[in-house]
Amino acid sequence: MKRFLLAFLFIISDTLLSQAQTIISQKDSVNGYTMTMDNRIASLLNKQENNCKQNSYKQNPNNTNNNIVSTSKRTLSKTNICRQHPRLLGYKIQIAMVKSKSDADKITLDFRKKFPYIKVLQDGSMRPYYRVLAGSYFTPKDTEKDLKNIKRSFGSAVAIKYMIFCVEAL
Repeated sequence: MKRFLLAFLFIISDTLLSQAQTIISQKDSVNGYTMTMDNRIASLLNKQENNCKQNSYKQNPNNTNNNIVSTSKRTLSKTNICRQHPRLLGYKIQIAMVKSKSDADKITLDFRKKFPYIKVLQDGSMRPYYRVLAGSYFTPKDTEKDLKNIKRSFGSAVAIKYMIFCVEAL
């Protein structure tokens, strides 16, 4: 009876241990490494990865590689954009481009007299030329109203892309 009981325990323990020792090899999708692990661990990892994909991302049906694509498409307000990017590529109105600093000073003073509510500055980075620039705007559409008024006094005024401080454009 003792031998029978020992044999029975041996067979049961061997069966249980063989189930626990099922080994799976998986290839890592990020860096291509092959990992060897127990099948229970592999199923837990797959379950955890699927939960992450469902909660934060969705599969792009047009993508043949099934890369993960973010689903966040919320529109940011101008204030939130300014918090993230205090300086960004926007638009300024170029009033004139002249060859001397004294001419740029004259145009700047004349502009300030006619439009005291619009900030004006001189850009000498394209020497020997000086650009006289006014305002700060996010889009070309934002410049339209001021540009129309400025063109009455300064016919050569145009909207140009320029790095702006976001708070000035609000």
